[in-house]
Amino acid sequence: MLLSVPGKVLNRVILERLKEAVDTLLRDQQAGFRKNRSCADQIASLRIIVEQSLEWNSPLYINFIDYEKAFDSVDRETLWKLLKRYEIPKKIISTIKCNYQDMKCKVAHACQLSDSFEVKRGMRQGCLLSPFLFILVIDWIMKTTTQGRNNGIQWTLTIQLDDLDFADDKVLLSHNNRQMQDKTSHLELTSAQTGLKINTKKTELMKLNTAVNTPITVAGASIREIQPLKRGIQQQTRTTRPEAGERVGQFKIRIETYFNWWMDLSERNVIPSRSGNINACVKDLRTFLMERNLKRSW
Repeated sequence: MLLSVPGKVLNRVILERLKEAVDTLLRDQQAGFRKNRSCADQIASLRIIVEQSLEWNSPLYINFIDYEKAFDSVDRETLWKLLKRYEIPKKIISTIKCNYQDMKCKVAHACQLSDSFEVKRGMRQGCLLSPFLFILVIDWIMKTTTQGRNNGIQWTLTIQLDDLDFADDKVLLSHNNRQMQDKTSHLELTSAQTGLKINTKKTELMKLNTAVNTPITVAGASIREIQPLKRGIQQQTRTTRPEAGERVGQFKIRIETYFNWWMDLSERNVIPSRSGNINACVKDLRTFLMERNLKRSW
């Protein structure tokens, strides 16, 4: 969706004001679209939780939640109510509403455009405000789901950790089947109030140190259970180091491949002007190794 430049400037101003006022009200478990937070932080936290569970032989249930077309399914009337709940001024809410008034689209097919139709649900694609507004919805969902219930894992002596979130991608954490089923069911009901629906085909459950075979269900359908190895967790060795070692080997192979390719071009006096190849072949593994902070000699 193409947006006007003046509209982008206005949305940037509104976004900066919202961040200052609302960011402190958001849950610490949410790392999506927030300053000094990243997906790597959540992955590292989850790895630590898994390694501690394996080390102490404590049961752990991990539910990887996925929503169906989350960004396009948010109910806007619910969104306006949530903005009031987060004490956003009426003038700013009215300005945001104006961005969504008479929002229409056309479908392109076979070099032809359909008649325009009004879009009444979902966030504006390409809008600077949309990601932040979206995590407000997710924040309310998780606050409502976990409030007053002790279904998380013990994080400190007085604090339980129920989940780790990155935008709409979330991981639910519990110690037993009953807690996980209760949390998942409440998440399903609360999400439905905002227009979101859990995708049962992509939602996956991982269990560690438990022999209970009772499935976790969503909307009457059982969630598919996966083995720890699929998510990079080596249960037999009680650590994630084997996966890191495998990545080191892949990194070396890609470096050698890229070096041979570069030498071949040099012999033909052809020097590439873009770094797309090294970005695609090397940087992803290098970034992974830097985040793991491995102290190895190359």
